Amino acid sequence: MTHSYIALQILGPVAFAIALWKGGRIERQATAVLIVNYLLTLAIDRLKVPHDVALVAGLDGVTALVFLWLALRHQRWWLLAATAGLVLCTLTWTIGLLHPGVGFVAAASAEIGEWAFVYLTLLAGVCERWMAGDPPGAARAGPHQRKVS
Repeated sequence: MTHSYIALQILGPVAFAIALWKGGRIERQATAVLIVNYLLTLAIDRLKVPHDVALVAGLDGVTALVFLWLALRHQRWWLLAATAGLVLCTLTWTIGLLHPGVGFVAAASAEIGEWAFVYLTLLAGVCERWMAGDPPGAARAGPHQRKVS
């Protein structure tokens, strides 16, 4: 394992924890999608599934589509930036599969930077919400609080 891969494996869960702790509803939805992608990618890698690179490329593509849907529904700049990063992730694996000159190591190295961009974009969205003074999703209205009209 390279240092950058280890750093990415730390950055991802830290970004998830901060987004779940301080993020709003949209940040938490996006984090849930990224956690599912993260866990499924780890499972595909660890279980040595046949055609694992193609499955990861497809998984990244589905994640990009979900993020595009979120970006079109909510007016958040960081969702569009994260969608762009996820599209790059999908294209990187696809090019790695289709072009014989691009090896697995080259595609995996590019993926590290692209996923770091997605995680940092999520953190930027949470920081933007925090700097704007918006309370975290849990602090807004819990299930025990009633809205008074």
